[in-house]
Amino acid sequence: MSAAELSNEQAKGIAVALFNRVWAFIDNKDRTEADELEMIHAAHASRWHWQQAGGPKQWAIGEWQCARVYCEVGFPELAIFHAQACLELTESNDLEQWMLASAYEVLARAYWAAGDLDLAKLSRGRARQILANYPEDEDSRIIQQQVDELTF
Repeated sequence: MSAAELSNEQAKGIAVALFNRVWAFIDNKDRTEADELEMIHAAHASRWHWQQAGGPKQWAIGEWQCARVYCEVGFPELAIFHAQACLELTESNDLEQWMLASAYEVLARAYWAAGDLDLAKLSRGRARQILANYPEDEDSRIIQQQVDELTF
């Protein structure tokens, strides 16, 4: 069966499984180079499957994860590229405010990885501002924890 022959449900299942696989790698701070390469491929594969079966929300989350992965492995230029794609998808599709905060969080993380502390602080501040005006729920608490990790 080729990728074109997957049902939407099969593509979604693969996208979710790959997304969760990437999170396991992100949480593992004792990654090998092989783990990091697999993490990169899995993030892109998850994003691709969502392109087939999801919508702007899933695409933005996929771009967020690709950006986060590139921050983790030390490729800040690629992290910035994917973070900006996440932000663009979030803004142009009027997605939830917690997603906008998340886009700014990963953009801050990417700029930090690139050594641009001014843009990192500006993006982190924007994420904090959005979260301050958003009702607290599970999604916003997760994003707040991620913003709080940015201790520059």
